[in-house]
Amino acid sequence: MKGQGVFITLVILMVVSSIVLIWSIVLVERLHLIAQASEAVKALYAADSALDCKFYKIYIDNSETCPPILTNNTKAKINEVSVGGETTFQAIGWTTTTQIYRSFETNF
Repeated sequence: MKGQGVFITLVILMVVSSIVLIWSIVLVERLHLIAQASEAVKALYAADSALDCKFYKIYIDNSETCPPILTNNTKAKINEVSVGGETTFQAIGWTTTTQIYRSFETNF
């Protein structure tokens, strides 16, 4: 009987350990997705800031330097393409640590 008790205890311990391991793997994946979403928002705001800066430069102050200098580990650039009298601006923002890119494009 003592051997059976030890065996049942070990089986229960292994089942509980397996459940904890599976849950920890799931939670780590979810935390990784949340961190990526946060970085994607930073990249989106960087692209938006670059586009806003370009419009500010066009309409209000031509001496403004674009894209703006950002301090949250993001960078941005603006591409300008003119075809047939229509100008297209593409603002690209990205995070320097995780290299997640987001962009906006508008015709002007």
